[in-house]
Amino acid sequence: MSGLCVICNQKISSEEAIVCIGNCGRVFHYECASERYASLKTRGSKKEWTCDDCRPKQLTSATKNVGMEETPATNHDALVNILNSFKAEICSELKEYRKQFDEFKLALDVVSDKLDQSNMKMAQLSENYKDLKKENKELKDSNKVLCEEVNSLKTRVRLAEQYSRKCNVEIQGIPVTTNEDAVSLATDVGAALGVVLSAEDVMAAHRVPTFRPRAAPRWSSNSGIGG
Repeated sequence: MSGLCVICNQKISSEEAIVCIGNCGRVFHYECASERYASLKTRGSKKEWTCDDCRPKQLTSATKNVGMEETPATNHDALVNILNSFKAEICSELKEYRKQFDEFKLALDVVSDKLDQSNMKMAQLSENYKDLKKENKELKDSNKVLCEEVNSLKTRVRLAEQYSRKCNVEIQGIPVTTNEDAVSLATDVGAALGVVLSAEDVMAAHRVPTFRPRAAPRWSSNSGIGG
């Protein structure tokens, strides 16, 4: 057997070694163990030696006087105290866990309420979006119909204007005179052109404003004859 002594931490041979047969199983120099442990000095053989650490503790004088019959009760009370202490510790930890669990549950309920509110708002926004989408489609359809009606009205107005002016005759180059009679001028121009035109044939006659001041004024005549 060889190794290191537990006490001096020096290399040890099998002749110098002594081993504790207790739970520790440590190896010592015989001399080192003799100096430290008194039990080794009282034993003649070193084959079966137990160090003081592994040897059962000696009973005190007070314990010796009590008697062996009281030892189980003492052990029972100590065990009960240990169990009660362990129980109290477990209960304290369980209370702390319960408190944390309640706080976690409360926070989870708040998050759940917020999530429900968010879902309700999202559903409401979705319904509003559907309504707006439907309204926008209706407005587009209505606008399309109105545009078609406006284009139709423009065409009709254009045709009506053209139809109302199909009998109009515009005459240019006639100087303006004081207190002139446009109807008489129209009949005179007709006579000069060899067209028989009476005052009854002229529905209206008037001067047309011009944007060129130096140009000769124009006047138009709306008669009941074509040409």
